[in-house]
Amino acid sequence: MKDVYAGDDGLAEKDGRNVQRQVCRFVVNADADPDALLKIAASVMLSNTLPRSLSLASSMPQKVVVNVEMENITASTAESIRRKLLQLTCTESVELYVD
Repeated sequence: MKDVYAGDDGLAEKDGRNVQRQVCRFVVNADADPDALLKIAASVMLSNTLPRSLSLASSMPQKVVVNVEMENITASTAESIRRKLLQLTCTESVELYVD
């Protein structure tokens, strides 16, 4: 399936075999909006994978940092999630770390 809104032009892993799955961590810097965590969680859940961990901390007045760790996802799925997170109006930056 393609996600035209995230800029996908097809899946590299067509049959799901021989695809490396990995642990990914997203660090999202966002405005401290009341619904920021909900928006971030909804974007992450589009992968149909439950996060290993998810935490929110205030970094300074009116800002939050959300850490999301996910396992057993492909590189293309992680990149798609990163792009979706960047599209949120409350998001300032997204860092993706792959283990």
